Amino acid sequence: MRTSSLVIVLFAAACSKGGGGGGAGSPPTQTVALGTTGYVVDVPSGWTVESPMDGFFELEGGRPHPQIMRSPMKPQSVDDLVKSRCEGRTVLQKENLPGGGVLVSCKGESKMMKGVITTAFEVEIPYDDKSWSCHLETDDDPAPAIAICKSIRKKS
Repeated sequence: MRTSSLVIVLFAAACSKGGGGGGAGSPPTQTVALGTTGYVVDVPSGWTVESPMDGFFELEGGRPHPQIMRSPMKPQSVDDLVKSRCEGRTVLQKENLPGGGVLVSCKGESKMMKGVITTAFEVEIPYDDKSWSCHLETDDDPAPAIAICKSIRKKS
C-alpha cells in the first residue's frame, strides 16, 4: 500500500510541473493590438498593452515583459546590432528573422546592475520606413520575452 501511494504522489508531482518555460506547459497566448498602428503582438492570456505615450508600449500582466517602441530608424543588420547591444558580453544568439527583422541576445555583467549577470536581447522588426524595437535585460529566463518580441507583425 505504501509503495503504490508513493508512486501516485511522485507521478502527480511530476505531471503538475510546467508553465512558462516554453513547450507543452506554456500558458496560452492571445493576440493584442499595438495601439492603432495596424500591428499586433502575441502575449500570455490576460496580459494587456498600454501606450503611456506615442510610440511606446508597455505590457501589463506579468514578467518578464519586454519594452516595445517604434524606432525612427530602419532595422540594423544583425552584425551592427551585435556591436551596439553586446559590447563586452558573450553573444548567445543572432539571427535574421523572416520579413527583414533581426534578433540579438547576449549574456554578461549588467552595465546598470554591477555584479549581476544578465541576458540582454533586442529584436528589430521593419515598420514602414522605421522599425519596431523590442528589448529587455533580465537575470530571468529571456525566452518568453523573446517569443513576445518575435511575434510582432502586421495585423492580417
